[in-house]
Formats: sequence, structure tokens, C-alpha cells
Amino acid sequence: MFPFVGYKPDARYSRVVDIDFEIGSETIDYEKLAETEKLKPMELALRKLEDMVKDILENMEHLQSREERMRNTNGKDPDTSWMPFNQMERKE
Repeated sequence: MFPFVGYKPDARYSRVVDIDFEIGSETIDYEKLAETEKLKPMELALRKLEDMVKDILENMEHLQSREERMRNTNGKDPDTSWMPFNQMERKE
């Protein structure tokens, strides 16, 4: 079970690792952006909202493409859709 010679399970050997991933607009440091571009608070809030809307649109486009791909995959072969009915026929 344990391939290492002399290894015995012990609580000292276990570790908990937490990994946080940030994607999209979460990765942008808006405070630094406001300093470099000299944005007013309202402009900064608008920039955040604009980035959030872009993220939502990208996510929706991704979901639509997945839905289309699944729809095409499920309806690709008409013979397989009739398979359960063909197996239920009785041959005498």
C-alpha cells in the first residue's frame, strides 16, 4: 500500500493547501490604475463596472458556445437516438 520503505502514515505528514485563483476583472489593481491614469472616484467606479460587464459578456458567450456544442453533439447521429427502441423490439 505504501511504496516507500519505512513510511508510516502520520498526522505530521499531512498539509492543507488553499489556492485562490483570480480571473478577469478580479486581477486588476484598481487603486494602482487610478493613480497611474489619474482617475476620479466616479471614473474608477465606471471602469470597474465596465470590466465587470465585459466579464459577464465573455462568460455568456462561453456558455452559449458550450450549449451549441452540446446541442450539436447530442443530435449528430440519428441512428443512436433510435437505438433503445430498436433493442426493445421483440423478434419472434
